[in-house]
Amino acid sequence: MDITRHIEEEVPESNQLDYKDKRADNQDIAKELVALANGGGGILILGVRETDGEIEAVQDVTNHSDREEDINNVIERRVEPSLDFEFYVDVYEGRTIVGLSVENQGYVHSFKKGDTPLYPVRQGSITGYMHGYEIYDFYRSGESSEIEGDRASSPEGAEQKDELLRMPPIQDPDSFFIPVPDGHISKVSLFSDCY
Repeated sequence: MDITRHIEEEVPESNQLDYKDKRADNQDIAKELVALANGGGGILILGVRETDGEIEAVQDVTNHSDREEDINNVIERRVEPSLDFEFYVDVYEGRTIVGLSVENQGYVHSFKKGDTPLYPVRQGSITGYMHGYEIYDFYRSGESSEIEGDRASSPEGAEQKDELLRMPPIQDPDSFFIPVPDGHISKVSLFSDCY
């Protein structure tokens, strides 16, 4: 992946692109990766100082191998289900920069702040948090269509897949629960569209 192209073309931040100062906290980087994945996927470039989404300066990231391990450790402790990302190192005008890319993995990821799971998502050049109805829409629309392993290819797996993606009938208009296909969280609480 050519991450220098974004800098050369001065591509502004968006739903799919985030720039981070080389001094950015690993927890903040992990949260932004979750936000990018929840928003459909994207790239985070570490070593770019920006103001209001516009590139201000390119910095030299000297500890990139330590950063990858530290970010993985944060994801292990704070992200459910776990998040896979690609890690790239490139050089731009003699400075080392790092690119981290994520894809939509078919389900909503949470990021724990303390003991509270939050659901970050990119909203243009900033990161916000998903509301219950957005999580509901995500699962209702069938975006979580990937189920790994042999379960999905067997007839029983197909039935299980349908069960995971089907919203239950609304008996209590205030809240209800649905199964989540990743196995990390047994239920997700969603709010109905009846307010």
